[in-house]
Amino acid sequence: MMISLSKTQRLLKNNNIIAAVMTRWDRNNNPNCKFVPGDKVIVKSKKNIWESIRNRKLSGSRGVIVGVTTASNNRMTSETSHSTSYYVAIGADYVGRFMSNSLEVV
Repeated sequence: MMISLSKTQRLLKNNNIIAAVMTRWDRNNNPNCKFVPGDKVIVKSKKNIWESIRNRKLSGSRGVIVGVTTASNNRMTSETSHSTSYYVAIGADYVGRFMSNSLEVV
């Protein structure tokens, strides 16, 4: 069972997320983006020290892109930094934040 968009938006508004998050974008407005909403991805953990234990355990999981961290001007951070954080819905109740280099299109 895949997570619904309305439930995704509620999860992304969780008080635990302290970031500007965009849930709607496309490659026309953000040509440098690696993923767009709805892209199916697989988590490929690099087992780096800066990755959370939870993200390492989710390596191999499949999910759907539902959000991206943005700068305050609502532009994607990839334009000013080397890596962008994407939010991925995995299963029915979990949305995790993963660095773009830890995700691959299925």
